[in-house]
Amino acid sequence: MRRRAVVAVRSAAAARSPASRARTASCRSRRSTIRSPCRAIQPQTAASGSSTRPYLGRPLDLPHRAAHPVLRQRYCLPAKVTKPLSARLGTMRRMALLHRAELRPTKLELLAAWLPGRPWFHGPAGADVVRVAGFRFDDPAGEVGIETMLVRAGDGPVHQVPLTYRGAPLDGADGWLVGTTHHSVLGPRWVYDACGDPVYAAALAAAILAGTGQAEEFFEVDGERRYREPSMTITSSAAGDVELPAAGAPRRVVHGDPTLIATDTVELAVVRRPGPDDGRAGATLAGTWPGQPTPLPLAYATPR
Repeated sequence: MRRRAVVAVRSAAAARSPASRARTASCRSRRSTIRSPCRAIQPQTAASGSSTRPYLGRPLDLPHRAAHPVLRQRYCLPAKVTKPLSARLGTMRRMALLHRAELRPTKLELLAAWLPGRPWFHGPAGADVVRVAGFRFDDPAGEVGIETMLVRAGDGPVHQVPLTYRGAPLDGADGWLVGTTHHSVLGPRWVYDACGDPVYAAALAAAILAGTGQAEEFFEVDGERRYREPSMTITSSAAGDVELPAAGAPRRVVHGDPTLIATDTVELAVVRRPGPDDGRAGATLAGTWPGQPTPLPLAYATPR
């Protein structure tokens, strides 16, 4: 009985039309592709200027992956990727995770001792330094804290002081050291004038030329992240769609107002005492803060 049934099934399959057999083969092919979409990808040439590269398991990097419907559905990719990664930095969420911690000495105490020795500082001697506003950049490696503070000493003008915070000394940067402090959560921290730190140079260039903007700030409290409203806002005059080269380490820094930072690929100017635009060339990073509703230039960038 079973043998007769098997023969009948085989006879029915053989009697099917060529079109029916083709549809069955197509369905099997689609099922195989869905089970393993990576096997269906062959190295393809992306848009003009891109190289031919095979699938490497990183679905967001290569434009040709977005052209494959299975991968596009699986990874929620757009139908077409037209911009390089550096030109899409402005659309990425950037975050700074902060700690409710105690610093000894505090950042303002460090600045009160350090600022009077700067050639660009204007303020009464011995006056207390107060924080006016500030913002942060994100270090993609997550190793360096990057904070720009606007401070005032006594009745003096507002000064812009970018700082970087590190868990170990930065080689060759002794001349940029503001001081050391003890962080109740992270331990010893080395505080630097950020104009001598390559991580700051890269972050500032990205903020001005690629429009990455400031990092969103969060505090972690009892295992939960809580958003902190920014005390100031920054904007860039650049279109944000340029191919951004790596900024590299500062090759030359000229102290003054502005402080000039030259790397292999970009020239940066950091305004120490923000005021009206003086017509300096280059893309501009401007900021507003309480008491200053009109944007003032904070920094300039010019690709080399």
